Amino acid sequence: MREDDSEYETYTDSGGKSGGQKEKLAYTVLAASLAYQFRLDGSAAATRTFRFVVIDEAFGRGSEDSARFALRLFHRLGLQLLIVTPLTFLGGSFYSIDMLPPLWQTVTLFNPVVYLISGFRWSFYGIADVSVAVSLAMTIVFMAISLAIVAWIFKTGYRLKT
Repeated sequence: MREDDSEYETYTDSGGKSGGQKEKLAYTVLAASLAYQFRLDGSAAATRTFRFVVIDEAFGRGSEDSARFALRLFHRLGLQLLIVTPLTFLGGSFYSIDMLPPLWQTVTLFNPVVYLISGFRWSFYGIADVSVAVSLAMTIVFMAISLAIVAWIFKTGYRLKT
């Protein structure tokens, strides 16, 4: 028990815990390691620093409750997250996009990850789902769009904490 009579739980390992408890423990360890890496203290979330974290697969198999727990925890630490799981699965990283039905092949071409993966695949194996010139051009286009959005956010202050 804490001084304010609230309960807390300690762990020595994840044995005997439910799947949700193990997920929350894993998210807490991840958040603690990021806090250590960024040298955060209790007041760090209130500062106007940029702490960008890219997460892949972390929320792909977990429960909604555990994912919300993790998002609240990362938000309290003042971390900015980019979750790329859906982009990866529709990006052709595990398969050629030619294996998808025609509708999903078209949808996939709007995913910037497709062009990155295709470029990497070409550089290693000499084959690609999309030509190298198109991959390079689309990567530049998506990067320009992203930079324009970020510039607009910084210029207008949209959803930035003060």
